[in-house]
Amino acid sequence: MSLLCVLSLNMEAQGKKMLVTYFSWSNNTKALAEEIQRQTGADIYRIEPQEAYTTNYNTLAYSIANAEKEANARPALKDTLRTMNDYDIVFVGCPVWWYDAPMIVHSFLECKDYDFKGKTIVPFCTFFTATYQTLNDIVAATPDSEHLDGLGVRGAGSHSEAT
Repeated sequence: MSLLCVLSLNMEAQGKKMLVTYFSWSNNTKALAEEIQRQTGADIYRIEPQEAYTTNYNTLAYSIANAEKEANARPALKDTLRTMNDYDIVFVGCPVWWYDAPMIVHSFLECKDYDFKGKTIVPFCTFFTATYQTLNDIVAATPDSEHLDGLGVRGAGSHSEAT
């Protein structure tokens, strides 16, 4: 889905309340989320872990993120969005970590405080090499939702230190 499709979605979504949710480590996904918000007028919410991730890429990628994936971990969320039920269309974005969505995104999508049933989910991700399974992870985690085609964007600095 191109950003022009996002604009088209905005036209079709008149009267529907939209939310852009995202997790970002290196700010590539944050930039994409903010662009989607700018083009759609949606509200925005940053998914954050209770314990902040290190800013060192090697430690994050080869120790923390890999260990979380191998353990199928669900890191604790810093907070939860109390108004999730107010939204009809939810964009869910993240970087690609170890070929998949980061485990903190799974924590968000599986949060007992959220009901995605009947909502339209639009997955998006930033990546260094490819989208791999990431967009499908978001779809699979929200089986009772409708889904629009996802958007994957190469992030030039997705392997650099967090800022």
